[in-house]
Amino acid sequence: VLEVMSAHQIPAPLSSSSSASSSLALLVLIVARVIYGIGIGFAMHSAPAYLGEVMPPTIRGAVVSGKEVAIVLGMLLGYLVGYSFLNVYRGWSHTYAVSLVFSSVMVALSYYIPYSPRWLVSRGRDGEALKALMFVWKPEQAKIEHFSMIEARKIRAREMKRKTSAIPDNHIEVLSNEDYAASGGLETLFSVPSYRAALTAGVGLVVLQQITGQPSVLSYATPILISAGLSSYSSVLVAFFKVVATTLAVVLVERSGRRKLLMAGCALMCLALMILTVAFQGHEGGATSMKSSSSSRSSDHNGLDTRSAFILVGMFVYIAGYQVGFGPITWLIISEVFPQSIRGQAVALAVQTNFALNAVVQFGVPLLEQQFGLSFMFGMFGLLTAYSIYFISTRVPETRGLTLEEIEEKFSAMSAGHGKNASWMRIERVGSEEEKIQLIPTASVYGGEI
Repeated sequence: VLEVMSAHQIPAPLSSSSSASSSLALLVLIVARVIYGIGIGFAMHSAPAYLGEVMPPTIRGAVVSGKEVAIVLGMLLGYLVGYSFLNVYRGWSHTYAVSLVFSSVMVALSYYIPYSPRWLVSRGRDGEALKALMFVWKPEQAKIEHFSMIEARKIRAREMKRKTSAIPDNHIEVLSNEDYAASGGLETLFSVPSYRAALTAGVGLVVLQQITGQPSVLSYATPILISAGLSSYSSVLVAFFKVVATTLAVVLVERSGRRKLLMAGCALMCLALMILTVAFQGHEGGATSMKSSSSSRSSDHNGLDTRSAFILVGMFVYIAGYQVGFGPITWLIISEVFPQSIRGQAVALAVQTNFALNAVVQFGVPLLEQQFGLSFMFGMFGLLTAYSIYFISTRVPETRGLTLEEIEEKFSAMSAGHGKNASWMRIERVGSEEEKIQLIPTASVYGGEI
């Protein structure tokens, strides 16, 4: 739509001598971006859930985290395309049009990937589920996983039946596939106690991901880079650094685990926010004056002063911490922790929470900055990030190498409240091919008594 606007010589928004044409262009731009935003919402919801359900446990972390690499790589490519059209007449419309190539490829390839095997099993389409597993899994492993998924469905159905009737155990019949598929509505998210631990971990990480300042902190990186004379490609440099840091997380996630990367990322963010708190001490001008002074320094080619260089280091340490931890790993966790019966609704809730809090922080931080100053603002984010480390250590168990069914059992044990001082149960595998699991309380749960 935007490319057509350009081809028909419709003036660019906010730059036309004709108010009627400018209004039409602006209206089309807003409508198109709303439609585009709806599409992004669907993709942000479905991508982590689908990848989490399809991938084998050994590579699930790397693949789901790879989604974040794709996002930041897309940002980098977008900035590069924008930079290449910087001096082209109506280049803004060409920048939008280039995205059509990638979205068309996405639509075309979506017809070649199978439905989620776990979704198919929940609908009783077991044969299709096995074929879907073989799309990614080796045949032998696919058959074992397929059998495990069917057994897990039967167990869940029996538990649901037991909770909703007084029929004795030896008379319990497995719920029909339709009953099982319909058993996890939105109303069950908060009403079923066994879901609480998973919701706390997943949605809690999304909340902390946003209220630790990510939407607003990075807005100060560009004016500082501009002050160094890098105004033309400052966004490209930031995006490239994001790609490098996120790729590091993908490489390490199956080796180091989710919790270690989350805690390491939060530690780096804490360090960065401490630096920024000190660096902005006494800076009363706020972001607006920083941007204007940065622009004037850029025009005079004076480069960075000492404090700006100090702030820039803090910014890039913050970016590194976020892209190693909260950026990719939060989406990985929410693709893993929610039970099958509520996964769709729970992931949707997490995505909606993410977008809503992103908007709140974006609009709320400038008011906070005006009222209390930048130093206070970064200090507050630092305290919230420090709390995030505590939250991760007590509420987010390690899920590396576990199937989704094993993770569900782990969170069910957490919700059941086993132990006073521990927030999760340690899973030990028993056997090889069957991959049975046994829930064993850690020694810290009962003061050393197992």
